[in-house]
Amino acid sequence: MNRSKTLINTDAYKIIFGRVISGLRKQREFSQGTFSKMIGVSQPTLSRFERGLALPDILMAKNIARALGRDLAYLDATVDRAISDTVQASHEMVPVKATEGDFWNSLLTTVGAVAVAGLAGFAVAAILKAKSDEEGENSDG
Repeated sequence: MNRSKTLINTDAYKIIFGRVISGLRKQREFSQGTFSKMIGVSQPTLSRFERGLALPDILMAKNIARALGRDLAYLDATVDRAISDTVQASHEMVPVKATEGDFWNSLLTTVGAVAVAGLAGFAVAAILKAKSDEEGENSDG
């Protein structure tokens, strides 16, 4: 299933976006308390973002990206790749051939948000590791 043809559901996007910002925060070795102060939100609010229970508005997303030393395009590209990798990894978990628009609803119904979050977590960790390795090679050369 091609990412460009797969409509993502809001709950799935929140989960994956949260995994991305959590992974990047941990790479930078920021605690939730420290990072929440950096971006101007409470620690419980940051926790809700990272657990996929809430999605920051666009200005907050830009602040998050900047505090992580990135830009919004980087976050968006990382989320898109994690979506694609999660779709690919979960393709066999959806027992019926879901229509393009129903894929995420079928997946969330079939395996649940926790399983999707787990798959997304693995996808994000692999992506961030690869990007970190890439950046290390580029700075060495």
